[in-house]
Amino acid sequence: SPSTLSANAIPAVVKARLAKAGLAFQNLSPLLQQAVLWDMGLIVGDVNGVDTLMQVLVGANTTMSSIAYTFAEFSASPAGKGMEQTSCAFNGGTPFLRQKIMAGLALLPSLKCAVELVSVDGQSALLAQDATNAATFVPEPRLYKHQDATQGWTMPAIHFLPRTAQGKPMEAPWGECPKNADHQALIIPCEPKFFRAESANTFLPLPSPVMTAWLEDTTANTDDYHHRHHTSSLGGINLYAISLYRIEEADVFIHRQLGSGAFADVMLGDYKGREVAVKRLLPGRATVREVQALVDEITLLAGFSSPYIVEFVGATWDKPIDLACVLEFMDLGDLRHYLSHQRPREFLWQDKLACIHNIVEGLVYLHSFPIIHRDLKSRNILLDSTKGTKLTDFGVSREQSQETMTNGVGTGRWMAPEILKYNHYSVAADIFSFGMILSELSTHQLPYTDRLNPYDGKPLIDTAVMAMVISDEIKPTFAPDMPMFLKDMAMHCIAHEATERPTAAVLSYTLRQHMTGTIEEETS
Repeated sequence: SPSTLSANAIPAVVKARLAKAGLAFQNLSPLLQQAVLWDMGLIVGDVNGVDTLMQVLVGANTTMSSIAYTFAEFSASPAGKGMEQTSCAFNGGTPFLRQKIMAGLALLPSLKCAVELVSVDGQSALLAQDATNAATFVPEPRLYKHQDATQGWTMPAIHFLPRTAQGKPMEAPWGECPKNADHQALIIPCEPKFFRAESANTFLPLPSPVMTAWLEDTTANTDDYHHRHHTSSLGGINLYAISLYRIEEADVFIHRQLGSGAFADVMLGDYKGREVAVKRLLPGRATVREVQALVDEITLLAGFSSPYIVEFVGATWDKPIDLACVLEFMDLGDLRHYLSHQRPREFLWQDKLACIHNIVEGLVYLHSFPIIHRDLKSRNILLDSTKGTKLTDFGVSREQSQETMTNGVGTGRWMAPEILKYNHYSVAADIFSFGMILSELSTHQLPYTDRLNPYDGKPLIDTAVMAMVISDEIKPTFAPDMPMFLKDMAMHCIAHEATERPTAAVLSYTLRQHMTGTIEEETS
């Protein structure tokens, strides 16, 4: 319960999320405090007699609303199929089930959350259906451990009964039914954190749209909100230039968050039966500059027509501050995430070559205008199981002029030396970034991850890497099994002098030559 926690126990990440909405944890209602903690995967558990917030981990791109393990799943799994369970009916109504017998170790791979073990044993069922009255029942998530010494397992579970004055959830003992429906609350089993090396539950939960909307409503109802966040400052934004691309806001349904950045988040949505990605500015962070930048990005995207560039669907807004960009959804996420979850032997060079081809063709298309991406990196390359690979995130792209382009914006480890030193952009800067991406495709690691500080043996920090790039003292690593022609291509792309790098058109020609053969022939 939030009431059992000291102010110092509230993590900084919670305070930061609330601060973005102009809120403070101590000023929220107890119900809203509890909801925020749940949404961020923070559950109270007893650790050596002290109530402590424990961080729940989940699968990739998942919110806490998706972690429940249903009895239907349990009954069909090797852990519970054909085994005796406790059935509890209240007032002659529908029976609700509680776990009694199971193969505990077989349950672990099916669970959708992971958390550390706590000190107190629940001495009850590990899994239970919810029979409580949602209109009057206010749950209080709390962690307990469960164990079976005979089978040799111990695992945590999240119990949703409120605490009593004695500090116990008043769960029915294992194998028994509660005294009434109000004591038959949901129980969600989790696996012990980091217990299985192959576990997919290694990510922080995504903030849910419902919780974000609740916080926004709370902010809007705060007495001094309009005094602190007046919107008249956005009056200078002219959306006429993108009016042709406007689609009905009511036709776009938001499901969950896909990712978040410094100024915007990306949500999974639905538009007329089609899955889409919706990029929108963070509440409370929409300044004239950010809104205008999104208008510029929409204008740029609307002019593109290429199978190698993420497709623009439309834009929605009620007021400038509500502006959102609707794009096609790519179901495998970004390249950085994909590489971090695939072993090199699982992502074959034949498949990587198709990915490389699409990146290059995307650059050929952009540079034909000529438009410089300026922030080409693995995070800005999206993958799809049927549509292949496409470039995205054109929030900092600009047409190239004869003048020197300033305002270095690319992420440091992908940036060309002339940008780091002089803030000078040309299409050759994108080629350098592409060379760094080839290194990532080779090692599956971020550029320069293996380079260590000779004085303390720790990985080089970004500023050290950038200084060495400027002085041409460092090159990224390439795996031994990388096809030789791709390694040669990468080395040409990361040439220190911009004039020595190949153009995107030359890269395209080189790839077409080699794609007529097989990758295996190139690795020897």
